[in-house]
Amino acid sequence: MRLTLLLLRHAEAGPAVAGQRDRDRTLTCRGRRDAERVGRELARRGVAPDLALSSGARRADETMNLVLNQRPADPRRMVAPELYEADADTLVRWLRRSGGRARTILMVGHNPSIEALAMLIHGGDYGSDARLSAGFPPGALAVCEFEASDWGGFQPKLATPRALLLPELLSDAN
Repeated sequence: MRLTLLLLRHAEAGPAVAGQRDRDRTLTCRGRRDAERVGRELARRGVAPDLALSSGARRADETMNLVLNQRPADPRRMVAPELYEADADTLVRWLRRSGGRARTILMVGHNPSIEALAMLIHGGDYGSDARLSAGFPPGALAVCEFEASDWGGFQPKLATPRALLLPELLSDAN
């Protein structure tokens, strides 16, 4: 069975204001618009997660909800606070332990972990993709596939990168 992993870095967030926790930062207007663009592009491509999770940081939750609001089907949504300051290995362990039999998982998180996991899947680099010369930007989405019966055996190096979506290159009219 083909499993699909959608690795999404939260969209652009504003800076923390005095006394505000980092977890409580919200998306900017651009961040909201970019998240909606990514959601429309996934809908256009017929990609529908059946499990969506976020780190629980407000900006990640907002990004996840804006992406999913562009789709008619509503997947199971989970908040996984342990992903907030996770490293790539923690993300992999989470997928193996909790992904179950979901066919498509949308994981909304933060750098450096989202970028690090995408790099593991891409074999250590993005090749000649100059769009990523400055790293994995806010709102970037890596689409990857993996052949297995469930997520218990997920191996990043065996996953195949299928697409990289950058919101600034997506149309508002999708």
